[in-house]
Amino acid sequence: MNGIMRKTLNSAQSVIVVISFVSLLSCSSGNEGGNGIITSNDFAIYKIDITNFAFSPQTLSIEVGDKVVWTNTATDIHRVVWDNGTFSSSDNLDIFQTYEVFMTTSGTFSYFCGIHSSMTGSITVNPAS
Repeated sequence: MNGIMRKTLNSAQSVIVVISFVSLLSCSSGNEGGNGIITSNDFAIYKIDITNFAFSPQTLSIEVGDKVVWTNTATDIHRVVWDNGTFSSSDNLDIFQTYEVFMTTSGTFSYFCGIHSSMTGSITVNPAS
């Protein structure tokens, strides 16, 4: 392939990736807390924002196999730590960094910010329907 054809192919592939990502985002809708839920054929992705020294939403109800993604939208560093250690804690999250967990066990799981212990949240994971 010559250089022009290679650049054209790379540009076309980049456009396809962007269109695919935008299409995925357009599938989002709101849950009770007003956060986006992105669904796929196999699981849903729930979003929790870390902002104003709080997790939003503070409580969440999902199904086994769903994924939860925390995004630090604050300028302060935060860290998600599980009360019972069922899941691995996050690293320190700077602004716009994320932490994600596939929820593989049913039950109610509480967590807090490892830096600001007054920040708490919980997730109820129901058996898959």
